[in-house]
Amino acid sequence: GQLRAAFDSGEHPNGWMEEGRVLSSFLARNPALQPTVVQLTQEECEEKALTQELELACVLLRHNERPSSELSSRLFFPDRMVLLVRADSQISTLEDAIHQLPLTILKTHPKAQPRIVRSFTELGLTPSLLYQESILGCIVMAQAGKASMVIPMRNYLAFGPNNLRVIPI
Repeated sequence: GQLRAAFDSGEHPNGWMEEGRVLSSFLARNPALQPTVVQLTQEECEEKALTQELELACVLLRHNERPSSELSSRLFFPDRMVLLVRADSQISTLEDAIHQLPLTILKTHPKAQPRIVRSFTELGLTPSLLYQESILGCIVMAQAGKASMVIPMRNYLAFGPNNLRVIPI
């Protein structure tokens, strides 16, 4: 009769909209369930799922991260990260982009920074970082050809090309 669920309180590009719709649809089909929904850190979500304080935990995993092998998990919405550069740029490869342009990144998302940098390091690349206060600042720098930026493909498709071109990571 009780469903205890948590969503990762860290940054999420779409604010858990799709996952929230899935959960609300499930609850609508199961009216006897009394839900408790909270936001916790990714680590707390996993810890409370392991100790069975939660029946459901939705977390954002990036760059080959995996939940504990002691948990049963399901991939809800697969997405891939892409690198964006100015559409008319001569840059054609990930390596060229990292060597020729700084990577603009949000200063206020400390959880994403090490994950993004680690993914490039695993590819043998070391980006020069250019910090921005807002996502708009990142977009403007990429549109101006002064930086590249990393974004989930789903977000790129949602706001359209806007003078930006995708380089797969």
